[in-house]
Amino acid sequence: MQENITLNTSQDVVASVINNDADKEQHIADLITKHMPELKAMIESYWFAKKANVLNVAVVPESIRFTTAVSGMFVAKYTVSYFFACDDITTNNTEAMTCTFEVDLGRHAITITGELQPERGPDEF
Repeated sequence: MQENITLNTSQDVVASVINNDADKEQHIADLITKHMPELKAMIESYWFAKKANVLNVAVVPESIRFTTAVSGMFVAKYTVSYFFACDDITTNNTEAMTCTFEVDLGRHAITITGELQPERGPDEF
């Protein structure tokens, strides 16, 4: 399983990537912050089967870095909360996910991809 989302970008983000501006990482951070609900929804899909809630999603601004001219990576930190109704206990765990991004200059979009989590196939009898 590997989830991804595609976000529309502004001309400012595209121009900063094309021109290789010094503040292009800040433009990416601002864009992701603006679309935090979409990032949270993507991360929640990793935890849905485990019946966990994802809270306090934040991007570590200094973790944003370009690995090529149009793609890179960043770290998203968040809290995973489990509620055990029978015991009336809530457990919160701090988690982090390394996400990659790729800026599509032609479409003015950025695709953010979460970590790859291989799924186990069914057992044979």
